[in-house]
Amino acid sequence: MTQPAPSDSDAQNAVPEDTDGPWVFAPAPTAREASQDLTRFLRHRLNTRKVRVLEALKFAPHSWIFSAKLNGEKVVIKRFFTEDHARTVRNLKGELDRLEHLFGDSDCQANKCLATWPEDGIAVLSFAPGTRLDLKIARSKGQSRAKLLAHSGRWLATYTATRRRDATFGPGYWIKQLRARDHSGISTSDRATLDRMIAALQSQTDRLKGCPVVQAATHGDFVGMNALYHRGTIYGVDIQGECWLAIAREAALFLVWLQMHDPTRPAERRHGIRSEDLSAFLSSNVLPDNEHNTTLPFFVGYHLYRLFTANHHRPDIRANLLAAMESYLSQHMT
Repeated sequence: MTQPAPSDSDAQNAVPEDTDGPWVFAPAPTAREASQDLTRFLRHRLNTRKVRVLEALKFAPHSWIFSAKLNGEKVVIKRFFTEDHARTVRNLKGELDRLEHLFGDSDCQANKCLATWPEDGIAVLSFAPGTRLDLKIARSKGQSRAKLLAHSGRWLATYTATRRRDATFGPGYWIKQLRARDHSGISTSDRATLDRMIAALQSQTDRLKGCPVVQAATHGDFVGMNALYHRGTIYGVDIQGECWLAIAREAALFLVWLQMHDPTRPAERRHGIRSEDLSAFLSSNVLPDNEHNTTLPFFVGYHLYRLFTANHHRPDIRANLLAAMESYLSQHMT
């Protein structure tokens, strides 16, 4: 267990601390009851009355996320319900501690881990301020937008700078994953577009099989909704632990996710992505030059397909992704 020291001013209201064994939570079928449980837990463990759980940011069977105030400081409380929740919390703390050292005082940041109780599946993190990065980008134009894209690429480049390894690419694995996705409810015409996407990806396999690919410890889900922008700094959030992926896969996800939510029509596109966004993001040197026309385009196509199957029921996203796929196919279909 790691925890901050209690405030001296809380001594007169302190609840005696008992740290033997995991806390026994009663079933909490509602967010309100869950917040009450977390309040009691933190007051007991931290020996302070200055705990106020504010809002449920996520309330799901496998995890809770609440904003709160602890000794006057705004924080985020996470609780995990996985079978290996103790390891999940330890991995979370280990990764965030590494990032705190890696990012230092730069304009690339992440939540800091303030306290953990692994056996209870609970972590308390610093609160990241600002506007969601995707919304900030969507509201920006010209050089302002380009700077945000470059900064986003630099955030990922900084994260992945110290833990990298060289590997060889196997595109067949990723195509097999796409074929296995749930296609139920997708119209005949949309399924035909997806079949063309598979063909376009398949046509790249001979050229890409065995080509160099750089893998790194990375966020794992670096998209605009998992980052905040505040006064010139990008804060990455929802980091779960050490996650090794191809950097090209992570970069492509950021760009495709942005494209499907913010199409900025009309615009020149490359690989289905707004060309200016792509160029600005890659100007950060997040990805080796040799992967700009090998693994990156492949993973853009992969994510276009994957995210379409997951979001085809949403008319706005469906339209954005169909337009992006048609642009991709015009460049990659042989």
